Amino acid sequence: MKNKNNRSAIQAMAIFILLAAIGVSWYFTRPQAGPWRDLEELAAGNFSRTKVSERSAPDPARDRRRQESISLAAQKWYEELLVKYPQMKPTYRDVPDEQNGFLQFLLLAESLKEPKLPEELNDMLRGDSPWDPGKLRVWLADNRDYFDQILHVAELPDHSIKGLDFSRLAHGCSRLSSEFGNILTSSARIAFVEGDQESALRYAKASISLSNHFTDIEVPSILGAVIAEGIRKSGRESFLENILPGLSNNPQALASWRGALFREEGPASEVARCLSGEWNVMMRTNVLPALLGKYPAIPGEVSFQVPDGDAFFDCYTAATENLAASLSNSGPDRFDLSHSELKFPESGINPQTLQMLHDVAFAYRGIFNALGVNSTNAAMISAALAVQFGEEPGIDPVSGKPFLWDPKSRTLSSPEGVEGHDPIKLR
Repeated sequence: MKNKNNRSAIQAMAIFILLAAIGVSWYFTRPQAGPWRDLEELAAGNFSRTKVSERSAPDPARDRRRQESISLAAQKWYEELLVKYPQMKPTYRDVPDEQNGFLQFLLLAESLKEPKLPEELNDMLRGDSPWDPGKLRVWLADNRDYFDQILHVAELPDHSIKGLDFSRLAHGCSRLSSEFGNILTSSARIAFVEGDQESALRYAKASISLSNHFTDIEVPSILGAVIAEGIRKSGRESFLENILPGLSNNPQALASWRGALFREEGPASEVARCLSGEWNVMMRTNVLPALLGKYPAIPGEVSFQVPDGDAFFDCYTAATENLAASLSNSGPDRFDLSHSELKFPESGINPQTLQMLHDVAFAYRGIFNALGVNSTNAAMISAALAVQFGEEPGIDPVSGKPFLWDPKSRTLSSPEGVEGHDPIKLR
């Protein structure tokens, strides 16, 4: 029973990452209290106040003190791990607050608490109901200040997470990122139809700039990568469906849109950076607080425990480094999903610790597969633009196979054996 409950706790952490990464509110199935190290040894919190026998009655002030003590302890422990694994230590930059797009996004999102778009418009922007630009125009006219705030944050020139809590993005702000991106992308569509190509391109660039705030900080997370890719995917598909058909005979405009929508950095390189960032986020925000007993005990259930802590940290760190290196070494144009597993030694480690490592790793598989699908989608749209310029369409980054171009029907298709992507028919 003990092993089963311990495994459930570590699985909860993995599920926590997965749910957040697909845009659902962060959820942590509460593992059991049971500090692995003595809090007195790690921080100046009152350890006696955290004893189960003294937690029978609700006491907000006591619980707040306990959580503060655990946070201090987790921070001290995290700093010790950075000394042990210096290669994982982030290198921070000094970015003025007023130029920091990541910080200003957090501040704007936190000031709103809830999305402002009515559900009817949200459904329309997600493609769940028919497109009605008139309704969106009316809403934008009534909410011009809000739009201007979003545009300002998106267009800020830099981004940094220095001095910020790693968990702030997850605590409600991720929901607003989708709204901001959809508003910018849809505004670009409206401006283009109205003949204002300059504004249309500006808003499209702003949506990509917004996405970069989540991946180009010093400690990018897997959640940030998924948020960013969601914004970029929406912008690419809107361009393909609503803007590209009107630009087929305008190579200068096509070149501008091509430069706006596609990043120079390949998906494998970006995900490799996010893996290293995720190590920091996972350790500081999830693993260490849980091991220190962040979440209240539930009577009758066991503590969250790792039998071999040093092995857990060593194996998780090595697996992260190896996976990041494998992705980076696959080449600038590849995102080889055969190198998308966190791999651990199968011997010489406590079986329960090994099982916990595997349970943490399982959440990444679905995330990487989804990022792979989106990488093929992006490359296919990029290939369609290449064809417009008389270039070779290139290869699918996931399979490594070439996209298929039929000049007679002017149709671009996914590589042979790669399914799930609609052909692109060009004018």
